[in-house]
Amino acid sequence: MVNAMDKITTSRYTFFVNSHDKFYLYNSLSNALIEVDNELYVLLEKLKKNHSFYTPSIDTESLFIDLRKDYFVTYNDEDDFLIYKSIIHSLRFQNSSMHLTLVPTMDCCFSCSYCFEKNKSKTHMSESVMDSIISFLSQQKQVKYLRLTWFGGEPLMAIDEIDLFFSKLEPLLDNFSFSSNIITTGYHLNERAISILKKAKVTSAQITLDGNKDSHNQVKFLKDCDDVFSKVLDNIQLATSLYPELEIVVRVNLTKDNANEYSDLQQYILKRFLGKKVSVAPAIVLDRNGCTASNNLFSISEYSKYILNLSYNNIDSPQIRYPRNSIRECAIRNKNAVAFDADGNFYKCWEHVGNPEFVVGKLNESGQVNLTNTTLFNRQMFGADQLEDNSCRECPYLPLCNGGCPIQRIENKFNNGKNVNCIFYKGVLDKYILEHIKRKMNV
Repeated sequence: MVNAMDKITTSRYTFFVNSHDKFYLYNSLSNALIEVDNELYVLLEKLKKNHSFYTPSIDTESLFIDLRKDYFVTYNDEDDFLIYKSIIHSLRFQNSSMHLTLVPTMDCCFSCSYCFEKNKSKTHMSESVMDSIISFLSQQKQVKYLRLTWFGGEPLMAIDEIDLFFSKLEPLLDNFSFSSNIITTGYHLNERAISILKKAKVTSAQITLDGNKDSHNQVKFLKDCDDVFSKVLDNIQLATSLYPELEIVVRVNLTKDNANEYSDLQQYILKRFLGKKVSVAPAIVLDRNGCTASNNLFSISEYSKYILNLSYNNIDSPQIRYPRNSIRECAIRNKNAVAFDADGNFYKCWEHVGNPEFVVGKLNESGQVNLTNTTLFNRQMFGADQLEDNSCRECPYLPLCNGGCPIQRIENKFNNGKNVNCIFYKGVLDKYILEHIKRKMNV
């Protein structure tokens, strides 16, 4: 008599991809991709479609054991979901690493229309707040890895504060591994700033452009500079010369108004900085509320189609590459993800920094965080959990999207938001996998 546990079926997380008499299986839980013969492909596809089970023979037992190792087949879909759940829990409750976001000032010389930081305080982080943050960090004895992100406003407008803070932080660096990055407009990336970033062990920088020269200069402009675009690129050139180890990602904000500019802009930047640690990535500005009829933003499906079309035209992007090789959870779900503004206010999400409605605590002089809004803190840590959402629990894309942005999920649940959180792979993952295979074969 066959034990029920010996009967297998195709995992909910297994996807089927075929092209030109080639047959592939992809699993979103293990991130594994394999080529199989037509017979096995048809069998597993039938099992999944019919929700039926199969008992391997002695001859095929080893094959199915191998398939089970990468979760292509399962005894029960709930078991595979529990594997995913255990990974998420381990990420949420780990305390060995910390992501610290510091906003030394909310000040910025630009007034971009899309910026969520409408109220730009010109306050710079005081030395007393710095000391409190250092006290906070010195108490995190369990932390073995610290990742520091400089954010704003425009953090380079507070380059003196960055310099001073790092001088206070440096004596602690023997206690943990350390990495640091910065998100900036690039306008203030001058020789002195580059020198301080190098000293402060900032190893990567994300610099934002808003399209080609004309488009960018319409969004970011100053009275004393009529070509911000060229200045930013010149500053990148300077950085590659003075600090060649700095990895620079040029993030191009794209709407339907400037999306047609990306291909030429990417090629121009890559050619100009050939051989340098400079990459380019499209940042599609999404309409999360489904109101594309009244604006110039992309829907999720339009986003997906746009990225695929880039690939079809041999334009590379991070999105077209193989799906992420590990399951990740948004940092705000972990107590070791913290963001402090110039006044020592504590936030869970860096996109909320500067908005008093989203302050969840306050850093005191002794380096302890006093929670001032436990309701919001609990919502951000535990609310709108994808693990408790039936539509997410049953979705084969869950290990890839993890339910989408938690902040947007929380807004949907508690504030009647209508954000669309599904991943751009949904419904077209096979096309992305085939693009990956094509590129792999052409290497």
